[in-house]
Amino acid sequence: SCIASLAPALGLFVLAAQLQGQSISETNLRSGPQFVQYQMKAPIDLKVSELAVPIYLVVPVSSALSLDVGTAFASAKVEGTAGAGGTSSISGLTDTQIRANYTIGSDFIVLTAGLNIPTGREFAKTDEQLAAFLIANGFLSFPISNMGTGLGGTGGIALARPLGNWNLGLGASVRASGSYEPLEGTPGGGRLRFQPGAEYRGRIGVDRSLGTGRFSMGVTYSKFGDDELDSTIYNTGDRIIAQGGLTNSVGFGNLTINVWDLY
Repeated sequence: SCIASLAPALGLFVLAAQLQGQSISETNLRSGPQFVQYQMKAPIDLKVSELAVPIYLVVPVSSALSLDVGTAFASAKVEGTAGAGGTSSISGLTDTQIRANYTIGSDFIVLTAGLNIPTGREFAKTDEQLAAFLIANGFLSFPISNMGTGLGGTGGIALARPLGNWNLGLGASVRASGSYEPLEGTPGGGRLRFQPGAEYRGRIGVDRSLGTGRFSMGVTYSKFGDDELDSTIYNTGDRIIAQGGLTNSVGFGNLTINVWDLY
């Protein structure tokens, strides 16, 4: 199961504080281009890169309710090195995501509902598939993990509470996706239909001020239902992701160090 991620984050606790006191007159447009490159040495000998340009319209309807609509342009390329040879690339607009966040009371409970509209590149040609497969690799963690999928929906809840000098965040979500046709089949056989299984995700995280910056860490557990590709059923397995981050000012700039482990 491949989950698009236009704006990955370590914490669960950013929304509640930001939404307080906002109104629809503060609607704004946001973008944060990123370029990520991985160099994989022998025996693979590949260089994988991606340019991602997400664009989001954020509409604070009230102090409690916020809406955002977003898409992105992504361009990924795989190059063979050290004699590996061969290249693969894919580019285009991704799906459109509509999300609503509702904050309850002063306890910083945030309810989230999201809709994925399949406006992106659902289908990858044969010469594009290597690039499409590698950006979807969960361990490499590219900002855009796929160019397009089927119609899908997500619902979730997050709770953030202060504990002394620390902030504690808890969250849970579920995602269901419709089928789509991402790949070519045998010659003359048309496209292969893919039906992703549902994804269930739970997360716990903490953060605190440290010097002039912040320290955060968290653990995410994801459970996936069975995927179906044409008549073949398989499962990618459950995943546990541990993450930690430290940011602090250094001279005239900021230094950020992030570590993570995927099991």
